[in-house]
Amino acid sequence: MVRILLPLFVLVLTFGCESPKPPASTPPKETTIEETSSTASAEEASPPSPTVEPDKTPSEEPVATKTPRKPIYIEAANGQELIDEAVKAAQSEGKKVLIEWGGNWCIWCYRLHDIFHENPEVHPIIQQDYILVLIDCTSNQDLLKKYGGENEQFAFPHLTILDSQGKVLTNQETSSLEEGDHHDPKKIADFLNEWKPASVKALDLKPVHSVESVTGSLQNETAVLLVTGIVNSGGWTNATLKPVNYIIAPPDGIYDYRFLAQAPEGMATMALSPIETSPITIDHADGKKGVRINAEKNSLTLRFLQKTKDLPKPISPVSIKSAKIVDGMLQIEVSFTGSKPSRHGFELLWNGSSTRSMPPQMNFLLIHKANNDSGKAILEQSLTFALPANLAPATIRLLTSEEAEPVEVKFEAASH
Repeated sequence: MVRILLPLFVLVLTFGCESPKPPASTPPKETTIEETSSTASAEEASPPSPTVEPDKTPSEEPVATKTPRKPIYIEAANGQELIDEAVKAAQSEGKKVLIEWGGNWCIWCYRLHDIFHENPEVHPIIQQDYILVLIDCTSNQDLLKKYGGENEQFAFPHLTILDSQGKVLTNQETSSLEEGDHHDPKKIADFLNEWKPASVKALDLKPVHSVESVTGSLQNETAVLLVTGIVNSGGWTNATLKPVNYIIAPPDGIYDYRFLAQAPEGMATMALSPIETSPITIDHADGKKGVRINAEKNSLTLRFLQKTKDLPKPISPVSIKSAKIVDGMLQIEVSFTGSKPSRHGFELLWNGSSTRSMPPQMNFLLIHKANNDSGKAILEQSLTFALPANLAPATIRLLTSEEAEPVEVKFEAASH
């Protein structure tokens, strides 16, 4: 019975992993959950025989069985959500994303993971330059094809590196990183150093001259932004946003970001030139109600539609002069009384419901906060709100008070 179960156990361990190579010396055998249960069944069927190792006699104390390794892959987790969280962390920390594809059944996956966390040559590189995320390949096969290549034949563990925007930079099979019965730390370190991000100092990031537009859409608790601007010469690259650090959260919920890019080296064409970021994902949970993008000469604000269970009563009067959908965002021209426009705050609230009419109708409430500005001058302001990416076609009814007539805007999915 034991002779039959042992080959079967080896087959289970190696299924999906790389084809084993003849090792220079046989590594110590690792007991797994499957092996423990199989051995127990065999012991019930026949009396156990003493374990004899080359350097021990039967009279010596038998070797203790190893405790099974704890799972390192969360098989039930949503792989895309794990990657999205890693990309967000990479953006905020100036790192890249390292995906380690594999499974809890793969011995080589454990061996590589141990090197990532314990090897003195490799671990500092992981800690300083990468956000490491483990994705179970069995439950995320479509995701593996998306990031690793549609027509690839995979062996595990398999590595994928993404930039801070989630773009695939490279894929790496790991058999070439092996040396006999283990992975070679030097080969792994060389691979990681080749793809690690350049330092911020080396990029020489400087403020962009002016910001021209900020577009965005909301996805769950994140916002995807695209920012365009103007620089005063050619040759600028690597446009990005750098968040301003706050000790105390801004009272209006609008968070500031600096619009930066890498200045050219040497001679450059002295002419105003356009520049834009790649899509940038930021978190809009925890009270973040919008972003203000700051360039050298100006700034633009993009507010986020806020979901709330109950719509409150209006605080300060405001009138809507016009409203329209542009690039999937809601632009509203408003007028109100006051003396300093910068003191006034605005929020757009929605309880998440819509009518069953055709087309459906959704009520958005525009809240104006004067913040003790009692001035009587007529002020005007243009407001732009990012909307959910999955918002269905509907008629948006903009409300400012119970008495005011709602302003209707037709939202088409194709325009988003």
